[in-house]
Amino acid sequence: DWSSEVYTNEINEVKWRFRIDTSNNRALLGVGVQSGSDVESNWGTTSKDLFPAKADFPSSFTVDGSSYTLSSIGDRSFIRFNSMTDISIPVTIPGSFFYIYQCAFYECKNLENVYFKGPSSQYATLIPYSNAFGLCTAMKYILLSPTLRKHKDYDLKLVSSSGATIVAPLNSDNTSWENNVIGGTGNSMLFYSEMDEAAKTITFSPTNAATLAVALNAVAPIK
Repeated sequence: DWSSEVYTNEINEVKWRFRIDTSNNRALLGVGVQSGSDVESNWGTTSKDLFPAKADFPSSFTVDGSSYTLSSIGDRSFIRFNSMTDISIPVTIPGSFFYIYQCAFYECKNLENVYFKGPSSQYATLIPYSNAFGLCTAMKYILLSPTLRKHKDYDLKLVSSSGATIVAPLNSDNTSWENNVIGGTGNSMLFYSEMDEAAKTITFSPTNAATLAVALNAVAPIK
């Protein structure tokens, strides 16, 4: 249902490229959906070299006065964007699936911290495709909001990363990330039971409180 036309919005000095689905008022950031191409035409911005190191991704885009909520990040949209170090990605539609298609952030070698901001109420399901963060070798933390849950058929894999931590909620509906599989060397999962995002505080077991504090501090600039 994605439009054949590619639109551009300039937000915070970044020219974001996206497609829209008028039937569902949603937007796909980037151009390709599993197209299998690494070419520039798939990028989610018109200027790779000027992309900021710390980027807060928009939650919606506007076309002809109508707003379209971000619901997907297309394949290879930010492949090899070596300028980015910290990104914040909003997931704002309760009850929805949020797709990160294959190789969306593949080989972003300086990307360290990723924060997924879930909807303020209810749950949304994150669906990462193959190599969404493959070869992000500098990765330190991926922090997931408490209103995000895992789809049983998809895993958030860190391929060929080393010493990275995925910080995930133990959801009250028992669809936690407990069985998530991650590749690479020395990567780990860390779970928390409660988080107040506004205050940037977390309640967690004493053994992991220090590590979690570091994770929060790492994402603070992009929260």
